[in-house]
Amino acid sequence: NLSRGGMKEKWGALIVGVWLAMEANGDHENLKKWIDKGPNAVIPLAKKYLTGSEKTRFLEYFKNIE
Repeated sequence: NLSRGGMKEKWGALIVGVWLAMEANGDHENLKKWIDKGPNAVIPLAKKYLTGSEKTRFLEYFKNIE
């Protein structure tokens, strides 16, 4: 439900959209594996694209999730 509601309610979808655009790299076929994962794609995308202290905190919180 990251994309439902007004902008204040869907801010979390914005960064995921940026990550997906980076994955697409101009070819929407590159998104198939992420679309197939559905909401389960968010954690691997975050692990791939977060940096710095945000990544450290994220990895600590989700250390047992693939």
